[in-house]
Amino acid sequence: MKITRPFWHYTCDDKVAAIQGAGVVVPGTPDTDGPGRYGWFADLAHPVRDALGLTSQVLTCDRTRHRFRVTDPDALTHWIRVRRSHPWALDLETAPGARLMHWWVATVPVPVIYDPITTGPRP
Repeated sequence: MKITRPFWHYTCDDKVAAIQGAGVVVPGTPDTDGPGRYGWFADLAHPVRDALGLTSQVLTCDRTRHRFRVTDPDALTHWIRVRRSHPWALDLETAPGARLMHWWVATVPVPVIYDPITTGPRP
């Protein structure tokens, strides 16, 4: 089934140049055991920190600062489909305010274009 709705990747200042230069979000390596093995995406046009797990409790940068729009979502998989294979998933999913129904992941590079956040909430 072809995915037709829009998706975004949110990131902080230190990742913007690399993503813009490559034109893709590159996930971690398959041998990484943890959330870093995936490229993470959302179906929310405006970042909601808690809902998307972008609280900066682990990373200190503002991961809601920049937005990239996915131009080809074929490689995306809904988080619900892969979560059971990861023992660390419960930690992410039980964080206050987490809304995993908005989480999408990829294990291969996903093409994106920069899509600055100009309006809407910035929680």
